[in-house]
Amino acid sequence: MSSNSSHTIHQSHPHLSRPGQSPRQSLVRKLLIVFFATLLTCVVVLILILLFAFSYSSRVSTLTAQDILDRGLFVQGPDRVDVLNATKEDGVWIRVDGRVGLDMGRVLRIHSDDNDLIWTELWKGVGRWGVRKIGGISVELSPVIAVSGNEPSRRSDGPGN
Repeated sequence: MSSNSSHTIHQSHPHLSRPGQSPRQSLVRKLLIVFFATLLTCVVVLILILLFAFSYSSRVSTLTAQDILDRGLFVQGPDRVDVLNATKEDGVWIRVDGRVGLDMGRVLRIHSDDNDLIWTELWKGVGRWGVRKIGGISVELSPVIAVSGNEPSRRSDGPGN
């Protein structure tokens, strides 16, 4: 009779344990399944992140300075031009204020395109997110000396030197 009642328990509650398995073994089995499923999910996500990082790093590592200048550099201005000094010996000294920028979206080619597939758009979206996370970068330049082509190159620290 005890075998019938035990058999009845297994039929009425099949999710608690399998025949020949204690409830503790069943719990351990379920916990292992959850653990390995979570581990597999984490490994897959890590591999996807590494593939994204590798794809962008390989793109950046092959860039040349000329590529950056051709695709990403833009100049706005001049916003202001001041004549600092004009002499026969030193020529004309002027101050030009303007803005120079670098569009990393154009350099990395991550701007949206109407012909992009959904996966390409998602990949570019991750790249745009990364560029936004970097934020802005400020650069201060020292004075730039420009001379005409027919005049020999010379270095001077300022007007009237």
